[in-house]
Amino acid sequence: MEKTVNSDLHLGQYWRIDIVCDPELRDEVGQYFSLHDVGFSKIEVFSVENPYKLALFFDFAKKGVEVAKAIMGLLDRNDIEITMYRATDSSPQSVKSIKLRKSEDVEKCKDLLSTCVAIGVQRNKEKEGSE
Repeated sequence: MEKTVNSDLHLGQYWRIDIVCDPELRDEVGQYFSLHDVGFSKIEVFSVENPYKLALFFDFAKKGVEVAKAIMGLLDRNDIEITMYRATDSSPQSVKSIKLRKSEDVEKCKDLLSTCVAIGVQRNKEKEGSE
């Protein structure tokens, strides 16, 4: 137990961000994050409708930039849109949603990660309507 105090696990600032996505995108999004080595995992959920959900577990100081790059890299696909859900400064219980639009806004995304609770990935409705 004495070694735990000096370990990286004790000193790190670990974040968890849930990834909520359309069922047909779940496997693609899961594969994308697992290839980027950013702390991706599947969480077993005891529910028939949602057998597992996706999440990112990472040390903010060590992997924050990589996670932001991976999230913003999803925007290179033109058929999806990403929404970040974050706790507000005034009330941690309330949630504010922000649409992520430009893949080059990695620094802005990293700044928002500290209050991010979930990321939504869904098909881009504007692109579907124009086809």
